[in-house]
Amino acid sequence: MNNSIILTGAGARERVLEALSEVRVDAENWTATVGLRDVEGGSPAKLRPRLVGAMYEVLHMGRAEEKDLGRILREEDVEETFADNQPHDTTPRRAHVLRREDDGAVVDLGDVRVRVPEELLPEDAASGSVAELALPASRPGLSRGFYLVDGPRGSTRGSATGLRRIYIHLADPESAGPVWREALRVLNDLGVRYRSKVLSHREGYPRRDALVVYLERNDADLAHDVAEAVAGMPGILDEVSTFAHRIADGVAVADEPRDPRPQYRELSFGEHRCTVVANALVRHAEDPGPGFDELLTAECARAGVDPDTFAFNAVPTGDDNFDHS
Repeated sequence: MNNSIILTGAGARERVLEALSEVRVDAENWTATVGLRDVEGGSPAKLRPRLVGAMYEVLHMGRAEEKDLGRILREEDVEETFADNQPHDTTPRRAHVLRREDDGAVVDLGDVRVRVPEELLPEDAASGSVAELALPASRPGLSRGFYLVDGPRGSTRGSATGLRRIYIHLADPESAGPVWREALRVLNDLGVRYRSKVLSHREGYPRRDALVVYLERNDADLAHDVAEAVAGMPGILDEVSTFAHRIADGVAVADEPRDPRPQYRELSFGEHRCTVVANALVRHAEDPGPGFDELLTAECARAGVDPDTFAFNAVPTGDDNFDHS
C-alpha cells in the first residue's frame, strides 16, 4: 500500500504539506521515497530513523541527492577564512576559581573545568572566588563540522528552549565568511548576547542552515536587522528550510524545540521537526483511516509545535513577541 500526501496552499502549514507531497511511505515492505531518494526500512521501527535522516537532508538542509561527505575533519583553510572574518576576539564568561596555580588557575565554567593561563585571569581571581574572564570567543572544535563563536557581550543565557535561531543559506565558505562577519557586526553593534556557528566543512556546502545564529527570545526581532544587513550579499541562496519561517531570500527563523518528552529534548530544530513528521507519516501508513492531516496535528500537540507554522513552538498566548511578517 502506498500512502502519499499531496496538498498545496498558501499558508505555512500548506507549504509544509506541499513539500511532503514528495515523501511517500510504502507500508507493504516499509520503504519510503523522499524526493529523489529511496529509503529502505523493513519495519516501522527501522524505517522511522532513516526517514528522519533523509527528510532532514532533503527538506531542512536542501540536499536533494545523497552525497558522500567523507570523514568530517577540521579544515584549517576554511577555519582561517572564518577567523579572518570574525569581528571580535573575546567573550565574557563567569567562572568559579577552584584553585590558583603558579602560572594560572583551574576554573569551573559550569559545563566544564579548564585550566586558564595567568594572562587571562583578573588580579582579584582568588581561589574560591567567582571571576569574569575574557576568554577566546571562537570555539572551532565544539560543534562538529562548524566554526562556533560567542558574542562579545556573552553567549545566550538560560534554557536553550527559550532561543530563536536565524538560518542563512550559503553557497560556499568563501562567500560565507563576509556574510557571517556582517551578521555578527550587526549583533555586536546592537549589544546583544548571542551564539553563532558557520559550516566549516567545505563538502557540506551549499546548505540552507550553513550559518546559524542563536538569539535570546527577547531579542528575536533582531533577526530582521540581520536579514536587512546581509540582503543581496554574494553567496546567499534563495531557498530556506521547509520547516523554518522565511523572512528574506535565503534567511529564515525558527524556535529551539520545546518538547516535553525527555527522549526528544536533545534534537536540533531540523531533527525535531523531521521526527514529528516521520512519526505522523509512519502512523498514517500503518492506519490511514484518521487522515494524515489529523495525525500530523496530533503529533505537533505531543511535541509542543505550533501546527499552523511548524517553525515556532506552541506557546501560551502573549509569550511570543516576534513579528512573523
